[in-house]
Amino acid sequence: MKRTRIIILPLGILLLVFAITSYAQNKAQINYHFCAMNGTCFNQPPDWKARIETEEFDAYDKLSQTIDFMTNHPGFILMDSASRRYNCHGYAYSLFQGGDTLFIDWDDKLCSFNGAVIESFIQINESDVQPGDIITAVDSTVYPYTSPHSFIVVNEDTVISKFHNTPLVKHYKYDSYIANTLGLGTVFPYVYYRRIINTNSMVSGPSSINGSGTYTFTPNVTPTNCTWSVEPADMFLVSSGSGYTANLSYKTPIVYLAPKATLTFTFSYGCANHYTATKEIDLYIPTTTISGTAISDGFVIDANAVVTVTGTILSNKNARVIVPVGTRLILNGGTMTDNGNGMWSGIEVWGDKSTHQYEINGIYGQGYLELKNGAVIENAKCAVELWRPGYWNTTGGIIHATDATFRNNAKAVHALHYTNFFNGVKTSYNSYFRNCTFTIDEDYIGTETFFKHVDLSRIKGVDFKGCSFSANRNVSGVWPFCVGIGAYSASFGVDSYCESLYVITCPEEDMIRPSFHGFYQGIHASDDGGGACSFNIKNSVFDNNTCGIYALNSGYGTIVGNDFTVDCSWTCNFGIYTDETANFCIEDNTFHAKAANAGPTYGIEVVNSEGSNDIYHNDFNGLRCGNVALGEHRHESTARRHLHDARHYGRRNGLFGQGGEGVMT
Repeated sequence: MKRTRIIILPLGILLLVFAITSYAQNKAQINYHFCAMNGTCFNQPPDWKARIETEEFDAYDKLSQTIDFMTNHPGFILMDSASRRYNCHGYAYSLFQGGDTLFIDWDDKLCSFNGAVIESFIQINESDVQPGDIITAVDSTVYPYTSPHSFIVVNEDTVISKFHNTPLVKHYKYDSYIANTLGLGTVFPYVYYRRIINTNSMVSGPSSINGSGTYTFTPNVTPTNCTWSVEPADMFLVSSGSGYTANLSYKTPIVYLAPKATLTFTFSYGCANHYTATKEIDLYIPTTTISGTAISDGFVIDANAVVTVTGTILSNKNARVIVPVGTRLILNGGTMTDNGNGMWSGIEVWGDKSTHQYEINGIYGQGYLELKNGAVIENAKCAVELWRPGYWNTTGGIIHATDATFRNNAKAVHALHYTNFFNGVKTSYNSYFRNCTFTIDEDYIGTETFFKHVDLSRIKGVDFKGCSFSANRNVSGVWPFCVGIGAYSASFGVDSYCESLYVITCPEEDMIRPSFHGFYQGIHASDDGGGACSFNIKNSVFDNNTCGIYALNSGYGTIVGNDFTVDCSWTCNFGIYTDETANFCIEDNTFHAKAANAGPTYGIEVVNSEGSNDIYHNDFNGLRCGNVALGEHRHESTARRHLHDARHYGRRNGLFGQGGEGVMT
């Protein structure tokens, strides 16, 4: 048998050893500034309530402590080896919750570490206990109440806990050692706590409001000293108060807009003298008119509502306006712009891809946006998205714009992937633009790259009448290859607009011609895989563009009555350039160079048309070459009328042909 040596030391030496040991242990502690929310802080000895132990058992002691404890408690299951760095309360209230490794001396006044709330621990009934909840044995014979032990619930009968420096173990909740030796659950009754992460569940009341009345919210506990507040405060008639009930209603007239609000109750409950519970509320804007100036974080229009803007909305960075199906947003002389802190997202007009775009009983089956009487949308990432981006079943949103301005938007309009069927017949997309201005000028913010004003993809029949398109390519953030209208497997029309209504023949002075100024391509039409689509461009003015009209593998193109001033700043500059476009009619257009004796300027270049087409009765002046035909143009029956009655003025104008079959010479 191994003999155990017992050494008896004098009392003085024992006290010295104890003192040295205590000093070493105190040096190994980092004490937390651990406070009650009433302002009482336990940051001086002997009131330290939590601490970080920086020293751990050495390997031998860790193993020895673990083996000794598990040998004496054969029914327990080892979860982690012995440690002096945390105790049962530290595990339950901090380490298990993802917090620090702490020793905590529990009492019911403690609510915060270093001034930060131990968030959302509330007392619950035993019948409501779930896995992950906390059981704390409370000594109620002293005040404030203290606790000898805390557990984490595994199931109805099993818990995880730790006894001071012992191992972390899983064990039976009513083990005899627990109940009889320690008196847990008997001498010291159990109290149950739960960490509430989603504090929305702490507040009762509607999840959304639309401003049509007063809405009531209350906390789901019985607190004391209760106050409440709501943000954004400027949106509500009353934004703060005292008591257990918050009654919310919109301020009128509207001076602030937001898609969500946060309601916060602050109250005394349990240990927390200033416990907070919050609830997020979805906000919807009812039928109203915004006639003054309003600040916006974005907003959502309520079901079937009509929101009219005659004043100014200043939108904060990334603010987004949503016009759901069946609702209307009308800018009647109003302005929607940024609030000086960055580009806002823009307006989303949501559609329903499965239904038509016609009005029935005063309601569209799509979202509807109307701009008129000098309405302005500016400084948005995309002024108008005619869908909910990323949701392909939401295309088909509607816009009707007359006398409106789209200024310094990274994109003005985006419409895509929608076919307007009505009674089984395919009809045109129900959107139009009349006498509208699309411009990028020296005030462009430039944090988003400008590629094009209008982006059309796989739709049919959007018309632009009397609209002006321009861009300053010298401004930061403007792509040097930018486009006025980009149409990809999309048909569209560009024509003049008559300010005199209800006349058969528009007086010349009332005729507003479309214009395209400053682009790499004024208009781009191509097939993106959705099929070649036709387009009509009439009575328009193109100047200072590298290429006025560019058509690649498009459908039938009608280009009639336009005036092209061909730029001369690039290697090759064109009025019209077509490639793999089989059918077109180019008639009664005029082409002239921007400057006399201009460099590489060309009126019309046709590459590989291989189809039936007309280039007829066009005027060319001051260009290097009026007409250029390259590649193959095979239809012999039509080749001789491919180019005729063209008027070429000046020695530099004429016809150049090179390449395959059917080329005119």
